[in-house]
Amino acid sequence: MSKRTPPMPPDRADHIPYRDAVAATLEAAGVEIGGYGLLSLPTPDRKVRSDYLPITGPIAWAMEASDDTVYDIGLGWTEETGWILRQTLELGAVRGYAYFEHDMRLGLVPQPAVLTEAVMELGRDPHRLRARNKEARIRSASRPDPELEAALRAYPPVAREDTAYIKAIRAALRVSDFDPGYRFTRPLAGPDGLAEGEWGMAIRLQARAEYWFAVDDGEIAFATLEWRDHSGWSVALAVWPDDGIENFRIERKDLGLGPDADPALVIERIRPASEE
Repeated sequence: MSKRTPPMPPDRADHIPYRDAVAATLEAAGVEIGGYGLLSLPTPDRKVRSDYLPITGPIAWAMEASDDTVYDIGLGWTEETGWILRQTLELGAVRGYAYFEHDMRLGLVPQPAVLTEAVMELGRDPHRLRARNKEARIRSASRPDPELEAALRAYPPVAREDTAYIKAIRAALRVSDFDPGYRFTRPLAGPDGLAEGEWGMAIRLQARAEYWFAVDDGEIAFATLEWRDHSGWSVALAVWPDDGIENFRIERKDLGLGPDADPALVIERIRPASEE
């Protein structure tokens, strides 16, 4: 379930559209996002905009390979530090957890494509990870920063959201073989192949996508049900080919349904698509 910070004052931009653009760009490159969460909770007197994107799939596994105590890995962002890559280490029942953070050193609001490429580089060479225990602040959230606000406002919020319809689809998925479980829902963005003026949502299908879908070459990392307000429904398969992550691709299967299709019919169409 997505968590949001409290509404921002008028002079402070909402960071959520930027986060969504980052998530879409990461997933278009094959970095699976496990959900959203606050990296640090805001306090009543000092609201620090922050977010956390847990990552999984082949990229995360590559980063975990060098340390079998890694419990979780993800990307954290705050308006004071920019992006970090955080590893949560499980030290044992008595010792609890430890956190090691790699400073991405990309500034406060790097372009999603720049951050994504930096993450992919770490996946190719995880020995480049530099651990540190204390976050290095670039700025203080208590000080106005017009440049930061302008950078965040460059990512406009989603104009509309058919929440009731998307909730009905998720409810139908939960009682099907394609249960989305804890998986998250996010707006589609340009990296998802969204046409100009089009709007849509992505719903992650259950983790074992390879049980339901097949591709000619490679391994399915994850599957996403996509809805577009102009063209309707499709399933996007994130495929890691056998010859390396450089040739990662997204394969889309059109379900042949309009944007207002009955939820039960959408579920029925996913199954034939998985059997092609």
